[in-house]
Amino acid sequence: MIRWRNIVRIQGVRMITTTQAQAMRSTVKPYDMHVLVASGPSCSWPSKIYGGEREDTYVANVVKVSENITGKVKVSGYDGGPLPQLQARDIVCFPAQTVYRNVQQHETEEVLRHAAAASSLEYAGSSDAQPSLPCGVTVETAATSILVCTHGSRDERCGQCGTGLYTALEAVRRKQTLPNVTVYATTHVGGHEYAANAIVYGGPCDGDWFGLLTDADAEKLLHIATGSCERRDLAEHWRGSAKWTALPPPPPLLQSQPEPTTPSSRAAAPRPSGVAVTVVDAQGQAHHVEAPPRISILALSRLNFDKFYLEGACGAQC
Repeated sequence: MIRWRNIVRIQGVRMITTTQAQAMRSTVKPYDMHVLVASGPSCSWPSKIYGGEREDTYVANVVKVSENITGKVKVSGYDGGPLPQLQARDIVCFPAQTVYRNVQQHETEEVLRHAAAASSLEYAGSSDAQPSLPCGVTVETAATSILVCTHGSRDERCGQCGTGLYTALEAVRRKQTLPNVTVYATTHVGGHEYAANAIVYGGPCDGDWFGLLTDADAEKLLHIATGSCERRDLAEHWRGSAKWTALPPPPPLLQSQPEPTTPSSRAAAPRPSGVAVTVVDAQGQAHHVEAPPRISILALSRLNFDKFYLEGACGAQC
């Protein structure tokens, strides 16, 4: 029987308890489309990018136009640097993984109609299977994208924790030369209390949300985005997804053979393929799982992330 303290991960002064990890699950309401709008440097963002006294009128217009799309649409701003004088901006749409360049405010309706069709969504009043785009707008395929909320004027936690994570992600991305990954610093996405928050689109991810991240998680998050790690490697940070609220189940464990009833059958029977393990969490609840042969305790916890969490500093050797 295994017992452990109610701490999942310690990174500097941050501790994630089992209760916190479980509370983060299913905190993402499913949605159908996410639209990012270049909104100038993050230091200039008001507390509300739209719907407030100092709202960005361009973003507010995108929000209004998005109401014509059948389905739930999220709209966020991102730090794209200083805005051009003519106010033509870039718009990025997920899950279509499409970047629209040089979009004037009066052209946003045509762009979102095109993006809705690319995402298999309907746009009110449009019957075109492949809507056309304004002449000056160019289209590119977006790289695998990581969105990090750095909206400090909305919540200080996002400004501090989010900016730290964004900076670390960019440093690791450049060091490991990952040109097919783009990291965006974004406005509020929801869940200040889970800062730093990150959303991953593309690669093996379908709008996966992660919370309570620190800069120490940057490398693993990039590996998840590129497919060299699985989502469950940050399972204790996983908040949910755009399309579903539960991680895919882990591979089924091998089943033990039934216990032989006679000496002769016992001799001929193969060895059991698994070992019964009982884990008792900090609340005293027992979790009964089966461990495959030659698996470490940490690896077993990852296979059963939906039941209990365990972290250590032994390199998964214990």
